[in-house]
This record gives sequence, C-alpha cells and structure tokens, in this order.
Amino acid sequence: MRLSIRYQIILLVSGLLLGAMAIYLTLATRLFSADTLDSLKASNVQLAGTLADEVQVNIRATVDKLLYFGAEQSVEVTRPAGPLMEADPQLLGVEIWTRSGGAFTRVFHDESHDRLRTLGIPEDALEEARRRYPLDVELAHQAGGMLLQNASLPPRLPLLRLTALSQDGLTAVVADIRPARLLSAFGHALRRAEAYLVDAHGIVLVHPDEGLVLARTDRSAYAAVRPALESPGSDGSHEYSSPGGDKLGAWSSVRVGRMFVIVEVPREESTRGATELVRRSVLFAMGVLALALVLSVFFARRLAEPLQRLQDKMESISRGDFGVEVEVSSRNEIGALAAAFNRMSRELATRERALLQANQQLIQSEKLSALGEMSAGLAHEVKNPMVGICGFSELGAHVETLEEAREYFALINADAQRANEILQNLLTFARPEAAALTALDVNETVRGAVRLVAHQVQIGGAKLVTSYADGLPQVMGSANQLRQVLINLAMNGAHAMDKSDQRVLTVSTALAPEGRVLIEVRDTGHGMSEETLRKLFRPFFTTKPKGQGTGLGLSVSKTIIQQHQGEISVKSVLGQGTTFTVVLPAAAPGQRPKAGGVAPAA
Repeated sequence: MRLSIRYQIILLVSGLLLGAMAIYLTLATRLFSADTLDSLKASNVQLAGTLADEVQVNIRATVDKLLYFGAEQSVEVTRPAGPLMEADPQLLGVEIWTRSGGAFTRVFHDESHDRLRTLGIPEDALEEARRRYPLDVELAHQAGGMLLQNASLPPRLPLLRLTALSQDGLTAVVADIRPARLLSAFGHALRRAEAYLVDAHGIVLVHPDEGLVLARTDRSAYAAVRPALESPGSDGSHEYSSPGGDKLGAWSSVRVGRMFVIVEVPREESTRGATELVRRSVLFAMGVLALALVLSVFFARRLAEPLQRLQDKMESISRGDFGVEVEVSSRNEIGALAAAFNRMSRELATRERALLQANQQLIQSEKLSALGEMSAGLAHEVKNPMVGICGFSELGAHVETLEEAREYFALINADAQRANEILQNLLTFARPEAAALTALDVNETVRGAVRLVAHQVQIGGAKLVTSYADGLPQVMGSANQLRQVLINLAMNGAHAMDKSDQRVLTVSTALAPEGRVLIEVRDTGHGMSEETLRKLFRPFFTTKPKGQGTGLGLSVSKTIIQQHQGEISVKSVLGQGTTFTVVLPAAAPGQRPKAGGVAPAA
C-alpha cells in the first residue's frame, strides 16, 4: 500500500508521540509505584507504632486511675466508684480484689446501672461476663502487671476487662470498659487501611467492626497477625496474599499488656497514585497528540503541495514537454529543489533543441546517402523522357502539317511532365522539412516511396510487388520522414538479394489489431543471424563492405518511427529472407496536427 508523504509524516509524528508517551508512562509508573510502595510500607510501620503508643498511654492512664482508686479503697472501703465512672464514659464497672491467704477475694464491686440501661444491656450481663472471664492474676503477672482481655457477650455486650496489679501484688483492680474507649485511636488510620488491636493469643480486642469484637475473633492464623505473635516485642512489616487480594501488613507491640497493633493496607493502594498519574498523563497525551496531529497535517500539507506541483511538472517533462517550470515560493530545501528543477528543465529544453537539430541533420544526411544510392536509377528514369523529348523535337522540325506538329508537341509535353514529376519527387524527398505532423493517407505515402525506389530495385534485377489494403485509417505523421524509412528498408532489401536466385521485394499495407496501420517490407535475400538481429538497430552497425554504408539507416529509421509513436520490428531466416514490419497508431477522430519530434535543419 502506497502512502503519500503527508500521511507518512502524520503516522511518523503519531508513532513517535505514542511511543514516547508509552515509554514515559511505563518508566514513571514503575518508579512511582516502587517509591510509593516503599513509602507505604514505612507509613504502615509508623502508623502501627503511633497507634501502639496511643494505646499504651491510654491504658497506662486508666491503670493509674484504677490503682489509685484501689489504694483509696484500702483505707475507705465503703467509698463508691461513681466519681470514677463519671470521669470515664466508657467505664461500665469496677472490681477490687485483695490477696487473702493464698487466693484473691473480691472485696468491692460497682456498676453503672444507668449506662447499662441506656445501652439496653441487662444488669446481670456484666456479672455473666465476669463469671466467664474471671480474674487471672498469674496471666496479669506475665503481662507485666496489667492485662487487657476480650470478655464480650454476644450479641449486645462488647466488653474489655482491664486488670491492674498493685506493685506489692496484694491488690488487683479490674475495670469493665467498652472497646470504644480505645477505638477512637484507630479511627485515624490511612485511607482504606484496616487497623485493630489483638492480644497475645491473636484475639481481637479493638476493631472498627464491632462484630469482630463481639465474636472474640481469633486472628492468630492471619498472615498479618502471625509474624507479630511470633516476634513479640518487635515492630515490622511484610507483604502477603489473602482472599481479598495482595496486602501490605505492619505491626507494632504495645509495651504493656502483651498486645499488638495490626495495620493492613491493600497493596493496590501503592499503585493508586500511579493509576491517577497514568489517567492524567493519558488525558494530557491525548491533548498533545491531537495538537500534534493538527500541526503535522498543516505542515505536511505545506510540504506536500509544492512536491505535488513538482511531481506534476515532472510528469509533463516525462511526456516530452521540456522547458516547463514550477513556481519557487520559499527559500527552504523545497524552494532549492524547485529552483534546481527549473534549471534542469531549461537545460533539457536547450539540449532537446540541439539534439533534434542534430537528429534532423542526421536524417537529412541519410536522405542524401539514399539519393546517392538511387542516382543511377534516377538518371536512367530521367534519361528516358529526355531521349523522347530530343527525338520528337528533331522530328517536329521536319513536319509539313500543323496537325502533325501538334502531335509531336503533345508527345514532347508528356515526356517533359514525366521528367518534371521525377525531379519534383526527388526534390521533395531531399528538401529539409518542418516538424509539423499532418493526417496522412498511408497508401499514398507508401506509393510515393515506391516510385522513388522502383527503378533502382529493377536495375538490380529484382521484382517489385505491391499490395495496398483499402479503407485504412489515416495516421498522424511526416510523409517525407515515413518515405525515408520505407526507402531505407526497400534499398536494404534490394541489396540483400544481390546473390539470391529468386529476387522479389514485396511492399504491402494492412489493418493491424487495435485499429492500427501495418506496413510490411519483405525480401527474399540471404537473411540474418540472431547475432546480427540483436545489433541491427545500433548506430553505425552495418553488414555492408567498408565504404558502402554508414550504419545509421536503420537506427535513424527506428528513431523516426518512435517519434511517430509507432513500432518497428524485424524477422529473418537465414537463406530465406527478411521482413520488416512498421506499425503506426491511427489518428484519433478530429485530431489536429501537432509538432513532431523533429526540428528543421539549420
């Protein structure tokens, strides 16, 4: 498929822009995603550490209040916990346990019945939670003196039990608090991040989804939780796959109570910025591409239009219309090309004129050469009527009657006309002619050529046979030049039969395919070899003895026929003869004479 230079420029610009944008987006996305991924990992670890610090501060402050309240109760056992619970809206109840002997005994408990009623929780539900999750002093000792447990009772009581041991280990204060007490700290996580708190066994303590707290969900097997449980006291992060997709996990240990803050973020969050970058870049690229296409179309048109004009002029030159010029409208490379084309066109026109003049002189010299060869026959042809003229003149000098004188004068006039016609044909053939092409009757043109060579052929002892087809169309051409071609072919045929037993030269016309006109010159001479046929139309090639031919006759004949838009071909068989065939195109109906390819001689 052939594309114009305009579309090639558009495709090239579009391809370069698309390729550049694709490479840019690929590199930018990779770099941006990698950088964002590292930043997101660091942010997750930092967030987990921050949340762990907040949980630690919150729990330590609550423990300090509980231990202070427990210490006061040792002095004044009957003091109620109302002020303590009023100061903490998420506190539902308090217990104080003291060591008596080898076991701890509950010595005080109080509940906020108003809050329980407000929350729609039965008053005995709190006691039920206490029975299910009793005080575990040993576990509290292992956790460093404070222990947070999930003591929720589905379906309505999400509850955490915070145990605080005194420094002497003789008093334990237990607070029943709602998870909302710590949940506020987890509400500031990253967008789309899931942050929550688990105990040393992976049981969810605090989570934005209250259902997970109520169900005391065990997440110890979660890929995000397991590394934290396996490395207590450390912080870290890792990537993992889950049913919900690839994620980035981070954890941080709360330095009190053996708890861990877990943060989970979808890994695609790291590519969110890259995706937005791609989206905006694509929109920007579409705008740039649209602008580039408009500009490329504009500049391609400015480039293509002068080239198109230049192409049109070159096609004119290819048709032989030399000298045409293209307008030079710029000073760039296109303008320089147009100027160079104009110089070339003018030079071609000048050289064509010189070549045509040289060609016409060559044709004229071949005419004179042909005349030289026909001189003997022409002299004999003119001599015959001159003998008659002389003889009848002498007889006319002795006539006795007017009638007899008139008869001799008539005979003298006939011979004179005959000689004049021969000389007129000779002068017409030898005279240089202008280049105008006219509509010709082919048969008449061929007859004129035959009359000029008939005596020469007959002097050589050959028989001349002619055959003219009727109803042939006219052709556009130069009668004199076509006669020159036919004379050259006939003379060559006559020479080729010098040593032949049978000497017949046949000249005929016929209608060729596609409405063209065919002229055929056939001899019965010695024929030609394949090697001779290949060289036959080359300039200066001749098979005649040195000094008896220029070797230009057939070359000039071929040039003349080509200038008439025709074809000349030859067939030959050794020992049987040669046939030259000329095919000329018929003149189109209403076709006017036009300048041919031959200029007049200087």
